[in-house]
Amino acid sequence: MIAKEEENVEQSTIVFGITILMSILFFTNCIPMIAAAFVVPILLQLTGVLTPAEAWSGFSNTTIISFVMVFAMSAVLKKSSFISDIQKCVHKMNQGTGGKAKVLAALGLSTCFLTAFMNAASATAVMTPIIISVAAKSKISQKKALKLCGDISSNSFIVFPMGLTLSQYLTYNAYLDAAGANPIYRFHTLDQTFMKLPIFIIWLAIMILLYPKFMHVKEELIDLQKIEEADEKGTTLSPEKDRLAKFLFFGCLACMIVLVQFFKIPIYITCGLFTIASIGLKVITIQDAVDSMAWISIVLTACTLPLATAFKHSGASEIFGNTLNAAIGGISNEYVLVAIFFLVPAFLTQFMSNFACSAIFSPLAVAASVALGYDPRFLVAAANFGAFSGFLTPMSTACEAIVFGEGRFKMGEFALNGMFPMLVWFVLFVIWFPICSKLFFT
Repeated sequence: MIAKEEENVEQSTIVFGITILMSILFFTNCIPMIAAAFVVPILLQLTGVLTPAEAWSGFSNTTIISFVMVFAMSAVLKKSSFISDIQKCVHKMNQGTGGKAKVLAALGLSTCFLTAFMNAASATAVMTPIIISVAAKSKISQKKALKLCGDISSNSFIVFPMGLTLSQYLTYNAYLDAAGANPIYRFHTLDQTFMKLPIFIIWLAIMILLYPKFMHVKEELIDLQKIEEADEKGTTLSPEKDRLAKFLFFGCLACMIVLVQFFKIPIYITCGLFTIASIGLKVITIQDAVDSMAWISIVLTACTLPLATAFKHSGASEIFGNTLNAAIGGISNEYVLVAIFFLVPAFLTQFMSNFACSAIFSPLAVAASVALGYDPRFLVAAANFGAFSGFLTPMSTACEAIVFGEGRFKMGEFALNGMFPMLVWFVLFVIWFPICSKLFFT
């Protein structure tokens, strides 16, 4: 018995060490992020904490398969004229009365709309030349427009019940299952949307109406080349294929929402069938599907999923929960823990990828909840809401990195302007979460 306990302590120490090492590698970026992610399953296997099959089980997980299929289907949207349609719509809204506020609102809402159909980084990359073009023609601040849209993209994660959101709940459930959480504590398809959408709408309104007034930026010259690129952007598909592409994408989207929500048909089956149809009808090629993959997100999730299993098997989850409980003075208030698991990732995500931060704190949140007997959805939601609150630095998200470079920001200037959306988002979260938990987690 004593030998078993000593073995558990040793394995727990190893698991904590691997978690800390992963955090350091993500934070310092001393090696590529994908390489850092692979360190986790490799060490879990070499140290004997998990079997080879357990250590690499993330790559056969249905969550990862769903990710791949969702990203493959997004290639259809990118090949269509949908992007150029958005551009034309924004330029049309720029005409007439309303001034700069109307233009910024149009850009912000267009960015928000795009994030419903593609990952945030892709939406930001697509919108950047459009933003620069509209800013030049409307004589508004390029920096303000870019920062506004970048922050909206960064915070739009898991808001809309489509695209990646429809598969993200699977990631949370995978962590819960791996840690041995009670099956009643599972996320359902639209849970994250119900949790985040109400305060996101309020936050978005504040951002569009008030945020530009609080910004202080030093203007740089408009990149005229970007303007030309935006004006020339369009689809390479024929009119018939273009209409077919839009039909396939939005048809797939509708089928996913209905089939997943009401018939429990896995996302990867729906997306897979529509992707095969899109390739067969020559709307996209296999290479288009491959190029659409967000490989970093896929690999991060696949490599860190076994960490939740390791926390459970080694006893590290119990140790972590007890330590955390002692650290907060024995306070068992769930909302105190929720605040902690929001603020700590929110701080750390400013210096590392939001997906990396989420990958670190999701298994920790589950481990703490299981050990303390709480509903783990509380802490998982808080950790991910915080992890995807990267407004202060370009290291936090790909969205902010694009904005930082294209807007030619200084670091101090960028961080200062990011304080407003961060503060507003945290206040809204603190007010809403107790209400949300009673509505959805009871």
